[in-house]
Amino acid sequence: MYRNLPEVLNETAHHYPERKAFIYLKDGEMESVSCTYRELLLQSQALAGYFQYLGLEGERIMILLPSGIDYIISFLASLYAKAIPIPVYPPSKSRNAERIAAIYADSTPALIITPTPQDADKLPSSMQAAHIIQLNDIMSCNHLFYNHTESIPSEDIAFLQYTSGSTSSPKGVMVSHRNLHHNFAMMQQRFEHAANTIMATWLPIYHDMGLIGNVLQNIYNGGTCYLMSPLDFIQKPIRWLRAISKFGVTFSGGPDFAYRLCIQKISQEEKAALDLSSWTNAFNGAEPVRAETIRQFVDQFGVCGFQEQAMMPSYGLAEGTLCVTVGSRLASPKLLLLNDKAMQKHQVLLEDNTGPGTRLLVGCGQISAHQQIKIVEPFTKLEHTEGEIGEIWIKGDSVAQGYWGAPVASADTFAACLSDTGGGPYLRTGDLGFIHEGELFITGRLKDLIIIRGQNYYPQDIEQIAAGCHSEINAASTAAFSIDVQGKEELVILCEMNREFKHVIQRKQLDLAASLNDIAQNIQMKINEQFQLHAHDIKIVKPLHIPKTSSNKIQRHKCKQMYLSGSLIAWGG
Repeated sequence: MYRNLPEVLNETAHHYPERKAFIYLKDGEMESVSCTYRELLLQSQALAGYFQYLGLEGERIMILLPSGIDYIISFLASLYAKAIPIPVYPPSKSRNAERIAAIYADSTPALIITPTPQDADKLPSSMQAAHIIQLNDIMSCNHLFYNHTESIPSEDIAFLQYTSGSTSSPKGVMVSHRNLHHNFAMMQQRFEHAANTIMATWLPIYHDMGLIGNVLQNIYNGGTCYLMSPLDFIQKPIRWLRAISKFGVTFSGGPDFAYRLCIQKISQEEKAALDLSSWTNAFNGAEPVRAETIRQFVDQFGVCGFQEQAMMPSYGLAEGTLCVTVGSRLASPKLLLLNDKAMQKHQVLLEDNTGPGTRLLVGCGQISAHQQIKIVEPFTKLEHTEGEIGEIWIKGDSVAQGYWGAPVASADTFAACLSDTGGGPYLRTGDLGFIHEGELFITGRLKDLIIIRGQNYYPQDIEQIAAGCHSEINAASTAAFSIDVQGKEELVILCEMNREFKHVIQRKQLDLAASLNDIAQNIQMKINEQFQLHAHDIKIVKPLHIPKTSSNKIQRHKCKQMYLSGSLIAWGG
């Protein structure tokens, strides 16, 4: 058993020294920079020597680089130097600057790595006095630094993975080497990874799904991984599927929105040139995994050789290192049709026929022997029986050590015990779900749950209905939440429009105000039909103004704050 990640790379480089570990696709299409396992090892150790020269053992190193091979080297070098890397997205003057500043304040890193001095200038003012280096300056330095790596205990913190902050401020999850090894072994078994596994990923390396599930898992496998920029994928989703087709990729995936983007943006002509028959592991990890997305993707890309059995819904979270459950290999995703009224009462009632008042849920995998999963009533802390919806609690070696510098929050989240038996400690995920015939189903987030007149509503269900009310509503950017209106909880819905919306209105010579009113009325009617709910307010939001996390999750709490403060940028004021 490996004790730490450097031992994993040492062993992989020994067995496959000349195998290409990572290949970067320039513009998401052309092979450019690459490195073998031998080169990855040597360059990581050389940079680690510099970190040791700076005396950074035990210190935090914030990595603010674009997704690519340099990012991987910086991360691994931090581990060899026994420092604690903090993967974060690169600096920009975007709406994410606030989050970077919050991570900096919480983690107090001794060093920040940026690509260029110009990038360093983009950092928030609170970070300008930090010790900042540019990676290229160090890597091209004539001085030769030697890395002296002592044995790293498996219980040592490997890195800090900051949570997405979808329901609160980001917190630094302390992921140990033991946590990583346990999660690697579980994913290798569930996905049937091997040394001949070929990966392709556009997922950001600063996010756990991209870092652990692709980059580090690839090193654990000893395989080859093709990397592309997240922006290259977003701009032209066909680049992702072309890479899978061209390089015979066997493992790749992303959140639900990535599959929806391919459905919406890839033309019939582009599909004709694709061969997706090698793609046997298409993981889908999101909140939630949508049955409709799976159906449409299989329908549209089956002609390219994509098989429904390749789609593997999964569930995970940073506090559990990454992966908790994964759908079965070579089996169609598990689907359950549920009674909506029963779900509002946290009960599971199966239906035979689709219709009003029913909901189709996707299973996210069988409970494995690697860890315990309990469904618990979140307030009484009593375990539910099968057929009841509750909070998902987890116990196992993948559960991280806690939150950096936050003992109270760590105890609340990572040390939960059942109130009757005292069993524990368990990780409280904050996610709601249930287990049916050994399969885990996710229904929503506890903190996002909307309770109106004693009934429970899941915001993602309301958002999905609202998004389908107009072709120019951005399906990945709708938000539903409740507010207090004279002592009563009332529903508010925000729908962000696509960038083309205004041009469509102008081209069709439509009145903007009348069009907005029609959209809002249609949403109101559909929500009333589906849920017997009246929306107190429906706002049509301008493009790119609904706040999201770094992993593209809607920040519903922040949406609510912006709505109440009047800072939301909406059409018509």
